[in-house]
Amino acid sequence: MTKYAKCAVCGYVIAILDDKVSSDYVCPNDGNTLIDATESEYEETFLKLGDTPSSYSGYASKFVSVKAEEDGLSFSDVPPSGGWTLKHVSTNYTASTNEFVLADASTGAITITLPSPAANARVAVKKVDSSSNNVTVDAGTANIDGDTTFTLETQYESYEFYCDGTEWYIL
Repeated sequence: MTKYAKCAVCGYVIAILDDKVSSDYVCPNDGNTLIDATESEYEETFLKLGDTPSSYSGYASKFVSVKAEEDGLSFSDVPPSGGWTLKHVSTNYTASTNEFVLADASTGAITITLPSPAANARVAVKKVDSSSNNVTVDAGTANIDGDTTFTLETQYESYEFYCDGTEWYIL
């Protein structure tokens, strides 16, 4: 059976572990010890949020995220596997961390510039066209396996670049 605890001062309500008591928890808003709450108080607290929909129809497979303005919640698509975002480009482009760049060099050679070095940053680049134009991956002020650039020459050639905070490595 799920148990609930609330803050008597601000109304903060949470579900708690069955083997715990309300007084084991403190309110993150004001530091007060929590007291027992009911399931209906827990449900009411969530439903009182101003940006929750009256129906969840159409929100299957979505996840809840905080809006960029940090003033409410929104339902978003689940990010691609591993948190990657997909970007299709046909001109020079500066990639962002966790981006999979589909590079189309059919109209001319292009350069994909990696983001500034940061620990655990990663970018994948794939040449998607069949032209003889190259896709150059540029590490900017850093190196990629010891070199400042790396070139993709054939269609469907792809590499993942991983940064340790200083240098980029091809995985």
